[in-house]
Amino acid sequence: MEMEINSSLIKKLRAKHLLSQEELATACGVSLRTVQRLEGEGKASAETLKSVASVFEVSHEYLLENDDIHANYYNLQFGTVIVVSAVAMLSILSLLILLNVIDLAVFIPTAVILSLSCCLFSLMTTRVTEEKVYWSFALGFWKKSLGLEKIKRVRPIRNKYWWGLGIRLIPDGWLYCVSGLDAVELKLEDGKVIRIGTDEPDELFQALESAILKLKI
Repeated sequence: MEMEINSSLIKKLRAKHLLSQEELATACGVSLRTVQRLEGEGKASAETLKSVASVFEVSHEYLLENDDIHANYYNLQFGTVIVVSAVAMLSILSLLILLNVIDLAVFIPTAVILSLSCCLFSLMTTRVTEEKVYWSFALGFWKKSLGLEKIKRVRPIRNKYWWGLGIRLIPDGWLYCVSGLDAVELKLEDGKVIRIGTDEPDELFQALESAILKLKI
């Protein structure tokens, strides 16, 4: 089955890699006519698409004509673990104070901290545009942004469970997360690392990879 390919993107990538049509055909193991058709008509088989993507070191989805990852990416993640944990602890504290196990001097500051944490980390917003990646928590708390030109490499990754949630300093950088262990790691040009927690690691990775490659072409 033939697929619709972004032919102009193929031409740009070929020029970036300093390859002629003949050289691209040889690298992909296809005929020159196949490459000419790819750039002229924007059509290719799934096998050819994967071969071209491998040569250019990009995902094959990135080369598709109408793939959604070319649009700006937006995700709103609910902080399930933080909210459930905070509510459970507040319930336990309320029961303890009713049973006179603890007094108000302990209950009030603890309840305030738990409630504040629940509100601030109940949501996490992640957005990728053509130039930047943005992330923030509920109520616009801790708004951060990063220019894509500063990113050297991105990859989906799993966090250590003992690193916790929220805003964390981890061995190789900073972690921002409200739920789960999935994240996308951003390795910056200066060697620093940022991990953005997400419930859509593959989608966020593809959006970042696509936007970074488009920026560099």
